[in-house]
Amino acid sequence: MGSKSKQEKSNEEFAQQDVAFNKACVLANVKATSRQASKFRNKKGMAWKVMKGLAEPLRFKMAGYVLDISHE
Repeated sequence: MGSKSKQEKSNEEFAQQDVAFNKACVLANVKATSRQASKFRNKKGMAWKVMKGLAEPLRFKMAGYVLDISHE
């Protein structure tokens, strides 16, 4: 339990390398963190919901909003 096979990426690696996930984070205005990657892989979280059209992107002054994610 809790061990990963050699082929499975950690959430941190997934957050850094997966193009679709990173695009979803940009659309949702959230940081591409390992926590958000975990939620995304489990079909939850703001990035997943925005990508699927189930939620609106976060806006200025909302909890979790990222003003400028290009420098993250």
